Amino acid sequence: MIGRAAGMGEGSGGCEGPVGEPIELPADIIVVEPTISKELMLTDGPELSDTEVVPGEFIVKVAAEENPAPSRQASAPTELMQLVGGEKVKPVFSRLSNTGSGLRSLGAGRIFSFKAGADVDEVVAALEEEFDVEWVEPVTRIRPFVTPNDPYWVYQWNMATLGAGTAWNTSRGQGVVVAIVDTGVSIGDDSPINLLPGHDFFDNDDDASDTHGHGTHVAGTVAQHTDNGVGVAGLAPEVDILPVRVLGPDGGTNETVAQGIVWAVEQGAQVINLSLGGGGHSQLVADAVEYAYNNGVTVVAASGNDGYNNYVCYPAHYESVIAVGATDLEGTRSYYSNAGSELDIAAPGGDVTADLDGDGYGDGILQETFNENGVWGYYFFQGTSMAT
Repeated sequence: MIGRAAGMGEGSGGCEGPVGEPIELPADIIVVEPTISKELMLTDGPELSDTEVVPGEFIVKVAAEENPAPSRQASAPTELMQLVGGEKVKPVFSRLSNTGSGLRSLGAGRIFSFKAGADVDEVVAALEEEFDVEWVEPVTRIRPFVTPNDPYWVYQWNMATLGAGTAWNTSRGQGVVVAIVDTGVSIGDDSPINLLPGHDFFDNDDDASDTHGHGTHVAGTVAQHTDNGVGVAGLAPEVDILPVRVLGPDGGTNETVAQGIVWAVEQGAQVINLSLGGGGHSQLVADAVEYAYNNGVTVVAASGNDGYNNYVCYPAHYESVIAVGATDLEGTRSYYSNAGSELDIAAPGGDVTADLDGDGYGDGILQETFNENGVWGYYFFQGTSMAT
């Protein structure tokens, strides 16, 4: 019997901190309002039927056989293609070795993606009649959780709230590898100094540079270059950042996200940051997250920016993931932050519509990144991504 997975769519004390030179603000700063209206927030969550799928693209996991012949394993893509009239059948985890016991437990060698001129019900019917598979699901779109604003300088109230100065007396994160599974990470003047070689699963190459700005901002919050007299600080400035690009300018898919998670585990990541998500369950992503958990990797994910009272977006929804919501400067729930029984913790995510400290600027989360025109600067973002 084939298990069908729903699609995943978009909801998309003690020591002072580092001292830097304040940036002179331009006189004509324009504050761009966030795209999410407060009046539209605080609902119970989406219907899963509204999740966003990529038409005609699917992922299937073939059922395991006892002592399968190598020829039988090799022929699986061809048989699948013939059954559903599909094309471009390929292993989802083709860039990883499938010989390790850990990847075998995931069943990585039995998971394929393909294109077919049929809807999901027709694909399920064809496979269920002729082929023994565990599950099939559509390829679905996944997006970063963020609402950006214009660049300007203000104090990093989020670091003070988290007690970063005190924490640095104990540890700055040295020796810990944190994978940023996102839009990639690019290098600016004040970027994290310990950046490992990454991978791009969106364009299928080894250049994990950011083309969006979201992943760079997230990486900065984690490990921005600190105590260098420039710009802003990061929470754990001595961690090693492993950039994994799974989202393009318009987002990514459950396939690219799962590939990025599994690859990060194989590269030795101890923490995986998923500041992204969507509205529904993906068995492929669920298996990848469980694989990370079973290998001792901590996975944290953003709860989503829809303002739902009783719904945490996937993949934060999964039990083996630490689901992170967002708070404002006063420590209360940010108006956009999703909540629900799956939520584990909340951290500063900001609110650019409020100025609770009266400094004349919105209370966003400031880090170095670039805008849609490629202009580098210090930008305020708000969102559960920033909290994560």
